[in-house]
Amino acid sequence: MKNRKVANTIAKKVTVRVLIVLLVSQFLLFAISYLLLQHIVSDNAKNNNEAMVTIFADMVLSEAFEKNVPIDENFAANILSLGNYICRLNNIEFAYLFVPEQEAGKIKYICVSQNSKVDEINPHDRYIGKVTSYTLTADERAVWNGEKEISHSVTVSKIGHEISTMVRITDPYGHPMMAGVDQSYEEMNRRVIRGFSILAVTTVLANCLIFFFISIVMEKRISVPAGKVCEVMSGYLASGSCSESKLQVDGNDELAKISAAFNSMTDNIQNYLSNISSLTKEQEKQNAQLDISSQIQRGFLKNGHFESGHCIIHADMIPARYVAGDLYDYMMIDDNHILTVIADVSGKGVAASIFMAVTLMLIREVAKMNKSPAEILKRVNDSLSVNNPSLLFLTAVIGIYDLKERTYIYCNAGHNLPYILRDRVIPLSGTRNPLLGIFPGEEFVEDLVTLRPGDAIFLYTDGVNEAVNESNEFFGTERLETALEEWMTSKTEDPVDYVERKMAEFTGNAERHDDTTMLCLLPCETEVLVLQPQIHEFAKLKQKILYLPLSRKELLDLCLAAEEIFVNICSYAYNEEIEKGDIRVSVRVSQKITIEFSDKGIPFDPTKNMISAEDYDIDEQIGGLGRLIAFRSVDDVRYERKNGSNILTLIKYI
Repeated sequence: MKNRKVANTIAKKVTVRVLIVLLVSQFLLFAISYLLLQHIVSDNAKNNNEAMVTIFADMVLSEAFEKNVPIDENFAANILSLGNYICRLNNIEFAYLFVPEQEAGKIKYICVSQNSKVDEINPHDRYIGKVTSYTLTADERAVWNGEKEISHSVTVSKIGHEISTMVRITDPYGHPMMAGVDQSYEEMNRRVIRGFSILAVTTVLANCLIFFFISIVMEKRISVPAGKVCEVMSGYLASGSCSESKLQVDGNDELAKISAAFNSMTDNIQNYLSNISSLTKEQEKQNAQLDISSQIQRGFLKNGHFESGHCIIHADMIPARYVAGDLYDYMMIDDNHILTVIADVSGKGVAASIFMAVTLMLIREVAKMNKSPAEILKRVNDSLSVNNPSLLFLTAVIGIYDLKERTYIYCNAGHNLPYILRDRVIPLSGTRNPLLGIFPGEEFVEDLVTLRPGDAIFLYTDGVNEAVNESNEFFGTERLETALEEWMTSKTEDPVDYVERKMAEFTGNAERHDDTTMLCLLPCETEVLVLQPQIHEFAKLKQKILYLPLSRKELLDLCLAAEEIFVNICSYAYNEEIEKGDIRVSVRVSQKITIEFSDKGIPFDPTKNMISAEDYDIDEQIGGLGRLIAFRSVDDVRYERKNGSNILTLIKYI
C-alpha cells in the first residue's frame, strides 16, 4: 500500500502539473484571443460604419443632384424610407443628415432614418427639423472644416455604446452638411462574446477529454509500472534479495530502462556478494594463517628488553603487515662478549619473513663459532647467496661489545649508519660493505669504537626515517636525531619507546608502509655490595659512590641521599619480631647512575606521606625532613615491594 501511494503521488504530481499547464495556457490563449477579437470587432465596426456612411451620403447626393433640388426637410421625406431600409439591412441604428451651428453649440437634423427594431426597444428623440444641443468633437470639427474626410467617435446613448461615423457633403446648391451613421457597439460585442463562449465551452470540453486521456495514460504507463518498481525495490531493501521473478515493465521508456537496470544491478550485487562471501572466507583463512605466522615470527625474536650487570638492551620490531622482513637479535657469545644484530630484508610479506627467519638462524649458528662481525657476515652471505632463486637480499649491521675492553666492533653491510649517543647524537662512520645474499665470496671490513661510561649504541632500519605522515612527509634522520637528543636530556623512558612515541605523533593515522625496527645497546657496570645493617658499613658504599662519573657537587648530593636511606634502613627496618638481615646495594653505571637498596625489613614505602618543605614546622613535626632532602638530591626515586623485600632505587642522570 505504501508503494502504491508513492506511485500515485508520482502520477498525481505529473497529472496536476499537466492540468496546470493546460489551464494556464488555455487562460492565456483565451485572454489573447479575447483582446484580439475586441480589436477586430472595433476595426470591423469602424470599417462597416465608414462603408455605410459613404453609401448613405452617395445615395442622398445622387438623388439630390438627379432632381437638382436642395437637401432640406422636403427632400428628406422622399428618401426617408430608403434610409430606413439601409439601416435595417445593415444593422445600423441611425443614418442622418444635420447642419451644425458651431457658435450656438447646436445642430439641426435635416434627415433621420432608423432601424425599426432599435426604435421598438428604445424610442429615440431624433426627427426631421429637430434642433438640439451638441458640440462637435475635435475630429468632427476637422471633418466640417475640410481638414479630414471622415471621423469616428464612441458615444454612450440610452442603448449603450455606439460608434458614430461622419462625413461632410454639399448639395447641388452648395449648402454644406454632415452625414452620419450610428451603430451599436454592444450588439456587436454580444455577438463576439456569444461566439467566444461557444469556443470556450468547446475548448474546456476538449481539455477535459485530454485530461481524462492523460490520466488513463499516466495510470497505465507511470502509476502501475512505478508501483511495481517501488514494490520490488522495497522488498529488496527489506530482505536483501529479489524474488525469483524479475521486474517486468513493458515498453522502451525510462521506467522500462530503470527496471532492466535494476534487474541487472541485483544480479551483479548477488554475484558480488557471493564472490565477497567466498573471498571473505578465504581471506579469513589467510589472515588466520598470517596471524599464526606473525606469532611464529615473533617467537624467533628475543624479548624487547634485556638487562644484565654489564649492559641493557632495548629493542622492538613493528611489522607493516602481519609478518615482517626486519629482524633484530642479541646474544651473549661468552661471558665477555655480547652480539647485537639488526637487518632489513628487501620486500615485505611472507617471502621476506621466511628469508628473515633463515638469516636469523644462520647468524645465530655462525656467531657461536666466530667473534668477528666481518667473518659472521661473510659466512652468512655465502650461505644465502648459494640458493636464492627469488634474488632476495638484506642489509645488516652486526656488532660485538667487549665487556672488558669496552669496545664495540661492528660491520655494516649496506645498512643505515648506527648512532653513538654520547654528549650528542653522532653517526658512526665506517666501511659500507656489500649487501647480503647477492654475490658469494664477498669480503667484509669491520670498524671499532671505544665506549665511554654513559655511551649508547642505537641501530635502526629505514622504516624509521622513511615513515610518512598524512601529508606524505618523511620522518627523516633529522627528526630521528632530534628525538634521540630529547631522550638523552630526559631519559624518562627507554630510547626505543621514546622514538616510537615521537614517530606515532608524527605519522598520525597515516598507513605504515615499511617495517620499523630499532635496537639500543646501553653498556653499564654493575657492582653489588652486601652490607650489614650497621651504620659504619656505609663507608664501603660511600667509597664506591665517590668514584662515579659525576661532578663533585653531584657526588656529594648522591652520598647524602644514599646515607639517609642506608641509615633509615639500619635504624627502622628491623624490630624484635624480624631478624636483622643483609642490606644488598646494587650500583649500576650506564646512561644514569642507579643505586638500588634491598632489605627484608618491615614493609615501608618512603615515597609516601612526604612532608612539604614550605609547610615544615621543626617544633611540631618529627622525622621526614631527611627523606625530603635525600629525595631532592637525586633525579628520581622508585619503590616496590617484591618477594618480601623493600626495594628502593635512587636514580641520578649523567
